[in-house]
Amino acid sequence: MSFFGQIKAIILIALTGSLQLDYLNGVASKDNLESSEVETKKSSAIQQQGIFAPPWWGHVFSSTASMLSSYVKTISSPSGFTTVCSELGKVAILKLDHNGNLQAARRIGASGQRLFVRGATKTPDGGCLVLITNQLISTVFFLTKLDSEGRLQAALQYSYPGTGGFFSDMKPTSDGGVVFCANYNSIIKIGSGGEVLFAKKYTANIPFSLSAVTETSDGSYVAVGSTMVVNNTFDWFLMKIDSSGNLVYTTYTGGPNFDIGTDIIENSVSRELNVVGSVDFGSGSDILLMRVASNLTTIGAVKYGGTGSDDSPTIKQTSINGNLLISWETTVSSSGTDYEYLLLKTDWAGNLIYQNIYGSSPTNQLACVTEEVRDGNYVLSGISMFDIAVLKVRN
Repeated sequence: MSFFGQIKAIILIALTGSLQLDYLNGVASKDNLESSEVETKKSSAIQQQGIFAPPWWGHVFSSTASMLSSYVKTISSPSGFTTVCSELGKVAILKLDHNGNLQAARRIGASGQRLFVRGATKTPDGGCLVLITNQLISTVFFLTKLDSEGRLQAALQYSYPGTGGFFSDMKPTSDGGVVFCANYNSIIKIGSGGEVLFAKKYTANIPFSLSAVTETSDGSYVAVGSTMVVNNTFDWFLMKIDSSGNLVYTTYTGGPNFDIGTDIIENSVSRELNVVGSVDFGSGSDILLMRVASNLTTIGAVKYGGTGSDDSPTIKQTSINGNLLISWETTVSSSGTDYEYLLLKTDWAGNLIYQNIYGSSPTNQLACVTEEVRDGNYVLSGISMFDIAVLKVRN
């Protein structure tokens, strides 16, 4: 069966979760907010492979406590950038100027907590909303509001059975709230005031997990992930729910190996869904971009890849109606394993404009996300061994 061939139906049952808003403020305390704890390890440390102009600037930041994070995100603000990540049980917040120079470093956390950053999104006032979990209490997560300087303004705590597992990145919604996936098979919608609009867990007749969810122009939501099929292989999984979280329909599709959907957005012009993920070709994986209609039927697809194995891609729409695809590329050789940033830019239909690899040494970046900033260029951030890398690349 080809990857673009058969679309298979799947049965799901939506179960309403018991997500509760516990209390406001004082949940995540402001202890040990010491700028001296986070320092520049090396600057201009990010190099580029390829024929395009090198990064505008690149910096790597380290901490005396070591930054151990599977999620890093940099968000632009009027005075520069705010980078959030996890740092040995606390949340580290780096405030950078427009050239990536460190201006301040803060922490959120308290004794008895083991906090991890799971998602972040920009707010209209130039600040950001950060999704945080506590590994020591699997049924609790937090939404914290940072101002444009990276200072903690407020925190909300939520309790929900079973949320100690995977959380997707948050995406903003038209009502000023956010939506995200939790615990592999749940979707949570939070309103602009922090109120829970719905929190639902979905079960199926075969195992599946959700990687990302986005709101569509008709007020519904579409999620992407993967499902286990015969011989323990994986196919892409797509699910549509209405504005209240009720299931509308699902499909899944895939090839003979391990194919995993990782991110989804709606094109603001064509209203098509752009879905990305990895497709396994036997000895590694490439990136696949699918254009999907609102009824989850496939319109077209394009495959991309570097010299290594490309995994966990995410997608953003550019200001000129194109796409930015971000992935991390793994290359194995006799000297070891390299991890590097892979950035691809396409037009609205998926035609490749350019692709570039950014890295510094055999101990390169492992995961990254990107944002288009006001001057039309792009900021990437991710992991460089146990440190945090932030770089700005030209459009």
